[in-house]
Amino acid sequence: MRKGIFKDDNGIRTFDIKKILDKGFGNGWYTNFKGRYRIFEGARNTGKSKRMIGYESIFKILSDPRRNILVTRKNDVDNRQSTFANITRCIADLGLEQFFKATTQVLEITYLATGQKIIFRGLNNPTSLTSLEFATGYLTDVYIEEAYEITSFDDFEMIDGSLRAGNDFDENGNLIENDIPLQITMCLNPWTENWIYETFFKGRLEPDFAYLETHKYADYRDDNYIGKHGTGLYLHVSTFRVNRFRNIKDVDIPAAEMKKTNPDLYKTVYLGMWGATGGITYSEFGDQCLSNTSELMGTPCFDWAIGIDAGFSNGEGKKRIVRKGEDVDQRVRSATVMELVGITLGYKQVYVLDEYYHTNIGTRFDYNTDEKRELTMPEIAANIIKTILEWRTQYNLGRNSPSMMMKGRIKVFYDSADIGFGQVLQLKAREMGLYDVNFAPSTKTPINGRVLFEKYLMSRGDLIVNQEKCKNLIREIKLSRGGEKGEIRTDENDHGLTAFEYGFAPFRNSFVSWKTFNKEN
Repeated sequence: MRKGIFKDDNGIRTFDIKKILDKGFGNGWYTNFKGRYRIFEGARNTGKSKRMIGYESIFKILSDPRRNILVTRKNDVDNRQSTFANITRCIADLGLEQFFKATTQVLEITYLATGQKIIFRGLNNPTSLTSLEFATGYLTDVYIEEAYEITSFDDFEMIDGSLRAGNDFDENGNLIENDIPLQITMCLNPWTENWIYETFFKGRLEPDFAYLETHKYADYRDDNYIGKHGTGLYLHVSTFRVNRFRNIKDVDIPAAEMKKTNPDLYKTVYLGMWGATGGITYSEFGDQCLSNTSELMGTPCFDWAIGIDAGFSNGEGKKRIVRKGEDVDQRVRSATVMELVGITLGYKQVYVLDEYYHTNIGTRFDYNTDEKRELTMPEIAANIIKTILEWRTQYNLGRNSPSMMMKGRIKVFYDSADIGFGQVLQLKAREMGLYDVNFAPSTKTPINGRVLFEKYLMSRGDLIVNQEKCKNLIREIKLSRGGEKGEIRTDENDHGLTAFEYGFAPFRNSFVSWKTFNKEN
């Protein structure tokens, strides 16, 4: 398909699909491949989401009045900030705003001429996606953004089974075979090998460094592939070179730098090759990421923040010992951790200067007796406020801080799902005389993106941890592993890492390296 045709009251309007797509994605465009299953995995900065979800979903709606589209991500918040924004921007790029209505209370986009819809739903409850109905037409297409967020093949099959074209009848009541193609399309970055790799790519389109280093993309097509709900399979791997609209300064130069400093990360981030499953998460963490108090205090920070990850579960603070040969892996299942984060001038480096770490393993509470017991939430909150008061003096935080951005107040960020603990902290702060502080819930980007950015900073020596004060954070970084189901970092033994991420999140978007790293997929 070289031209997209759209007819309105002013006549026929055409769009150059070849120009919109780039050469790299044309083989998989819906008019060139009409099979059931399509998977576009690849590097960052390729534009695959904009082209294969953004533009294509619009042209599918315009092409057939029976089509309706479901776009999914892990949850509705992620949809609002990515897929919904992506498609509305593409509508504006095409100059079609007057023909579509976008609503944000319930995320959906309606084609006004026919009532067809592009709807957006989270994957929190896959069963809720199996009963979708439309006033006009059928659910014919599903697009899954960041498809690695689907944790099992069973959940994928449930979504796949929701596609249906219904039945059509002629004027005599005879059944007409419905010829509209049904497609389920996944887009993802290949952080680690997972069920998607095992089910679709393995043995068909394997990573090939020599080929991807010299080509813009690689693809695979099997029209005879038989899935549970349909036939036909198209696979596509894109490298950063596929996007001819990329900024060379923002993409090619950092790619060349990463190829030298961290070739393994380069293969995943820029060539779209699958990362290893179950391996060390932060292999980039080394001596360049370690410092001490005197050195860090000798480099003034432009701004500061404190991140807190709270864990109070009764009895879950005990360490689980995993023995592998002579190695002893001590993983703490529950802990309350606070990390002090500093940002250097120009948003170049992030320092982790100090930490508070507590786990309920029979903490000595009354130091005048031998009594040991688990601390309650208010008691832990009191210890945190006491520590912040000590840090205020030691690191010149608060009213006397030289940072103009802080405006005399210390910023403390905690888990947005733990509002109750935030309220306890605020009460304890007032009770203990700590007034120049702001407590607020933090936000986190999806774990894959933030872990890769941390790895990127580590490889550049721009994430530096105080080895004298932050021993638990260092322990967690060194012990962090990927999961056997493809998780880039398992959800255990990560309390200090999570606290650091809460404290760092407010600054991340200001980092020049983040703006470069987090270009559109």
